[in-house]
Amino acid sequence: VQLRWSASGSRCAQHSSASNGAAAPTAGIGSALGSMLSVDLIPPRVGAPDPRVEKMSGRTSQHKQDAWVDSTLKLMRNGFVVESGAYNGLHYSNSLFFEVARGWDCLLVEANPALQADILALNRRCTLLRGGLSTTTRPGTFNFTMAGALGGIVDAMGAKERAHAAGAVRQQRAFARGAAGTGATVVVRCYPLHEVLLHGGVRRADGAGAVTTVDYWSLDTEGSEPDILNATDFGVIEVGLLTVEHNGRDVARRRIRHILEAAGFVRARATLQDDFYAGRRYFAARGWTLPGSRTLGR
Repeated sequence: VQLRWSASGSRCAQHSSASNGAAAPTAGIGSALGSMLSVDLIPPRVGAPDPRVEKMSGRTSQHKQDAWVDSTLKLMRNGFVVESGAYNGLHYSNSLFFEVARGWDCLLVEANPALQADILALNRRCTLLRGGLSTTTRPGTFNFTMAGALGGIVDAMGAKERAHAAGAVRQQRAFARGAAGTGATVVVRCYPLHEVLLHGGVRRADGAGAVTTVDYWSLDTEGSEPDILNATDFGVIEVGLLTVEHNGRDVARRRIRHILEAAGFVRARATLQDDFYAGRRYFAARGWTLPGSRTLGR
């Protein structure tokens, strides 16, 4: 398998000698991938966090995702959260409450270079992936629109998302202004989530080995969610709870549900913006009851 970066396409470019497109065994790419990730993965910061982090010790989710996760996991401490689409690491954060109030470790994924700088300035105790999650089973690159909180993979954004992002940038809305909201397109490196966890050296604060259990995964990437999920190997990582933005797009929502149910998840709650899922394997391994279903939308 040959791994190299290409800026020629806006999908995650992939390069392999395999003729059928199937993913090669992970062991064959672990060393090369780990070397690449060593550039893009920034370990948790040392020292006191920015005072704004401590002040935001309450819930910060936009749609009460953190409240649902906290209740479902019964105020669990010392878990692990992945937030993909981390924005500026402070506002609308689905991970901040768990880091500050519950002592969780975290992996933040953010593709916008200006927002990556904002996250690092907070000195949060999280690993940061300066890049995106792959929409294929291989690392590669994609073209990304710099639109603040509404930025996304160019090819994955529908007409509605593109218009919304362009309007926010043009109007210089609070969540899409400054260096993070120029409207420019940049080339961003990307990796499958399971490869980041297995080969990137992501560790818990207690120094345990590679993270293979994610207690909560927040996925909000402005249109690429189905492809990211489809590219994730849920056989090698364990995910407990997952909230996925569908933004009212019925086709994407149905595809998300199909992918996750095939991977052993059950939809526990449905809202007009996000759907909430629970992993059967995760709950069964702990002898816990799956959360009940509650539907607030279709």
